[in-house]
Amino acid sequence: MTADTHYIASTGIGGATPVRHAAVAIDFLTIPHIKEEDKKYLQALDHLNPTHEYGVAFERGTRLTLPTHTLHPEGSQLFKQQYFISGTASIDKHGDVVYEGDIVRQTGRLLENIGALLKDGDATMNDIQYFIIYLRDISDYHT
Repeated sequence: MTADTHYIASTGIGGATPVRHAAVAIDFLTIPHIKEEDKKYLQALDHLNPTHEYGVAFERGTRLTLPTHTLHPEGSQLFKQQYFISGTASIDKHGDVVYEGDIVRQTGRLLENIGALLKDGDATMNDIQYFIIYLRDISDYHT
């Protein structure tokens, strides 16, 4: 990845597989015929540095404009916005981890980063349908 190329989003942590002992698993989302103008790469540079500076091969946020299966009453196509947010963590605008060892403050920063990315795509935290959360230390689960 370079500053000019993009993966839409990635957790960077792995995929799922029905094969219990698989050595490698990965999930893909494929949207045939999507155009570049249907993608908006979300930025929150006052909160997070660009991912190419962070050394990862994905975008932290992407908004896709996708056609729905429903038409307006007059027959024109309806569209929906779909958002993918990934790799936000407890990172500041310089790419540094903040609040190391404090899961509560790290979670607060993570949510702040997500909110800033969504704002760039004209969405809010109220638009979120679900989270996938990865804990590095299982002892933080109850917190």
